[in-house]
Amino acid sequence: YYILIATRYIVRWSLVMRKRLFLLSVLIIMMSAPVIAPNGGGNGGVGAHLWLFPDGGTYVASSLDDWLNESWTIGFGPFDLNVSNQDKEETVNELYIITAINKATGITVELNGMELSNWIAADGSKPSVPTNPPYEYPPHGIYQTGTYYNITRFSVNLQPKSNITLQVFTDGPSGAKVHFDAVGANYSNAPILFVPPSHDATSYGNGNHSVPEFPVIALPVAMLLGIIFYILWKRGKV
Repeated sequence: YYILIATRYIVRWSLVMRKRLFLLSVLIIMMSAPVIAPNGGGNGGVGAHLWLFPDGGTYVASSLDDWLNESWTIGFGPFDLNVSNQDKEETVNELYIITAINKATGITVELNGMELSNWIAADGSKPSVPTNPPYEYPPHGIYQTGTYYNITRFSVNLQPKSNITLQVFTDGPSGAKVHFDAVGANYSNAPILFVPPSHDATSYGNGNHSVPEFPVIALPVAMLLGIIFYILWKRGKV
């Protein structure tokens, strides 16, 4: 009799633990997905291993504004924009900085002391970067009708797992935004790396009132954990 009772509890305990392990696995996958995604495959065979981040910037993990969503943000003024080659093998010899603005006039952008001009009116199509062959940059909600962009080329020697810094100055009226993307090419100007939407940069206003990371990430995760632990507690009572 006692052996049957013990066997019954062992079977029940193993079923409960199996359910708990399954739910825990699902939770781990859900929490790790946003971290894994930026390191995924590239666009059109071009690796997503070129990252931008301004010194003193703030990362906005989630926003309804495409110019801010999953982007490093910083206020108007002078700042250093770091370009990081996260690839293990590729060296960037030609760097194309794609700068977008959301107003036709009143915005000033300087890269390494050179004021940008010759803005191209966006129409919702992919900006064509003059690599060989041309690289069509994913719009990701930025290059829409009513916005403008400029493509500036720099000859660099950006080795794998290293950074270079561009001196940037931005200024503009209320509501103005300046967005930065980039494409890296090799010595023959063939596109090899690009900046994924999760690692670009935007300068606007004071740039510091971005969506706080705690309410955006920690609170939903805490709620999810609470629900899961409540379900496990209830099932443990069966």
